[in-house]
Amino acid sequence: MTAQNSNIVNAFETTLSAQLASGGTIMVLADDPGITSPAYFVVDPDSDSAREVIEWTAGAYNNATVSRDLDSKHGTDPTHASGTKVRLAVVKQHIKDIHERLDDIAVTGAVTGTLNSGTQDIATTLASGIDATKIADGTVSDAEFQHLNGVTSGIQTQIDALPTNDSSDTFTNKSIDLTDNTLSGTFAEFNTAVSDATLVDLDDSQTLTNKGIDSDNNNITNIVNADIKAAAAIDATKIADGSVTSAEFQYIGGLTSDAQTQLDAKATTADTLDEFGNPVAALDINDQELTKFIAKDFAEDLATTSDSGTSFTSNTLTLDVQDGNVFSITLDDNVTTWAINNLVAGKATTISVILKQDGTGSRLMNATQINSTTFKTVGAGGLTLTTTASAIDIVTVVFDGTDYFVFSQLAMG
Repeated sequence: MTAQNSNIVNAFETTLSAQLASGGTIMVLADDPGITSPAYFVVDPDSDSAREVIEWTAGAYNNATVSRDLDSKHGTDPTHASGTKVRLAVVKQHIKDIHERLDDIAVTGAVTGTLNSGTQDIATTLASGIDATKIADGTVSDAEFQHLNGVTSGIQTQIDALPTNDSSDTFTNKSIDLTDNTLSGTFAEFNTAVSDATLVDLDDSQTLTNKGIDSDNNNITNIVNADIKAAAAIDATKIADGSVTSAEFQYIGGLTSDAQTQLDAKATTADTLDEFGNPVAALDINDQELTKFIAKDFAEDLATTSDSGTSFTSNTLTLDVQDGNVFSITLDDNVTTWAINNLVAGKATTISVILKQDGTGSRLMNATQINSTTFKTVGAGGLTLTTTASAIDIVTVVFDGTDYFVFSQLAMG
């Protein structure tokens, strides 16, 4: 149990104003005990079987959060009805709290004899170190206190022995280590040491490693591509006259050939309009709407099973309007499934299908749906094909954007 101050008041007794169910953690007291949590209560104190010691841990007296069955008397928390007696009495938990608080008391003043505790001792308590701000007037931080580490004699004495910045003290017989050369004594010795040191000749081709070069008024030559790191990220405004930004430079990414050549090869707006008058290739207007036009002298592609999306296999007739709107299909089996691909929802389309019986004939149109939607026929009579060998029927499908309407001209001779 954590050392704490549990609260108590003399001769307090009240009742529950709401049921405390088994496993419940909220206790509602009818009266205010005049104290706040934490505190211990005995619920149903006069019942040997239902008596329960609980701890009020948080909340107000009429909405108290509690910890149940502190004596582990009940395997399952009992249920206490509204109106059950609740008494605040001294229990063993109070005594345990007092012992633990005594063990946790800080020692001040002079201490004689042996200081001992069942749960704590001075060595354990101070194992993590006393914060430096607890010493003297508290202005010295832990970090500043640690700066004392390694001091070998009086700090003030050492400070007073050092020269000040404007001191004219003479350094006599003091050694200065300058890259393995000892400069000491007179200026003559200093000059000798400097002259003996190895200096970089301006005409040398020696390699400078980790040396800074100020290039403001100096020319740096013979830089090659390999000398520039991949991560250099040179700003584009440093290239040519600086008018191209880095963002504009990045637009070059993805080019597969000379940009000007590609631009010159693109048609101008005027050229594009001219192609409607004299096109040199197929025009794709990407399902856009054409209005106020007059059509004449035009032809439609005749789609067959050799087209990419048009086929008749395994009793399935599949038509793709991207191959055309007129289809010529030879039947070598019965049609049980019918599909038309790439129709535009909400737009009307008319499709003509020339259905030919093969040399055997007797091929039936058993499908009653297009794209899983039942198609409509004249008088709901369905679609019956001419089954004579090599017979030709023309079937027209009108799609209004939702429904399919099918009618036929049979036995074309």
